[in-house]
Amino acid sequence: MLTVEADRGSYNVHFLQDSEVWIQTLRSELKSLMPSTIVVCSNQQVFDLYGDYIISGLNIDATIHTWLFPDGEEFKNLETVVCAINGLDSLGLDRRSVLIALGGGVVGDLTGFLASMMLRGLSWIQCPTTLLAMVDSSVGGKTGCNLASGKNRLGAFYSPNAVVTLLNSLETLEQVQMRSGWGECIKHILLGAPEMIPMFENMVEKDLLYCPHQFQEFPSMLETLCSVKSTIVSEDEFESGWRATLNLGHTIGHALEKILGYGTITHGEAVLLGMLCELKWQYVDGVSGTKEMINVIERLINTIDMSIKIDDTIDELTMFDAISFDKKMQCDKLTMIGLDNLGKPLLTSIGPSKQLELCTFSVNELNNRLINKSNQ
Repeated sequence: MLTVEADRGSYNVHFLQDSEVWIQTLRSELKSLMPSTIVVCSNQQVFDLYGDYIISGLNIDATIHTWLFPDGEEFKNLETVVCAINGLDSLGLDRRSVLIALGGGVVGDLTGFLASMMLRGLSWIQCPTTLLAMVDSSVGGKTGCNLASGKNRLGAFYSPNAVVTLLNSLETLEQVQMRSGWGECIKHILLGAPEMIPMFENMVEKDLLYCPHQFQEFPSMLETLCSVKSTIVSEDEFESGWRATLNLGHTIGHALEKILGYGTITHGEAVLLGMLCELKWQYVDGVSGTKEMINVIERLINTIDMSIKIDDTIDELTMFDAISFDKKMQCDKLTMIGLDNLGKPLLTSIGPSKQLELCTFSVNELNNRLINKSNQ
């Protein structure tokens, strides 16, 4: 178990492999909140797998409702939020109502955002069911939705009251979603846990990348990777400075998601490609990094098939336009996250001319990966 310090109070992150222990832990965390009403927020696919089990197993003296979001990053928008606000409001919630986010990152972001707004703040618990949500979005309290201008442009910092993770839920996860989760895992390895590289490569050698719950050391690995984020978040919860390092790869990654269309490429896949482009460019430009470090990063990323076809959809100008809405942009300066070496992140600031250089380099890098892949 990991404890995360937050402005709303510390909360526990549980990593559990037994479904009975999972439901008991969830019940215990809920009872401590003394809820009058519980709303299980999910999507249809995840609810069909776990919804009835949760509802029948809670055994709490509270009214239980469900709210199902449409499934997919493309529905993480204001229209979905407004619809949910009206739906939850019709349930007659009070200040002791508790929301449960049962699902992946989209469900967690939307549920937490709703909790932050309804009745000026409700308690909520995360039950992540994807690797990406387990290692990243369930920790740190970032909630919100996308706008037409860019990803996560509307939201709030609002930490959960607990995170209760059932690792065996990864058994039902599609490979594309596993790849997405490994994108954020690799990011945390690079930022603060390079000692995890041999363990990750051992998992790859055993062909367990898409069924990590069968890897004996996976629970401890996941806790270590979550602790990388929790340590940074505890130091800078509201991203006034150092927390921005957690956005490694997200400048180009978010641009790819926006240009290609939300749902076309997963968040973790976009972040993986974003990390490669951003870190290689900073190395070539002499800003940070070493050749040995870049070799390690490419080796890690190449364990996952990350070639995407961009055709004429993306050029340096469309990329430049997309990153202009990056939340790390201050006036015309963009905060870039780099690595002096593995486990040693740093922040720098670049102006418009360097931003265009980054975009040009990234488009070329993405095209080269596609060409190299097609020649294999």
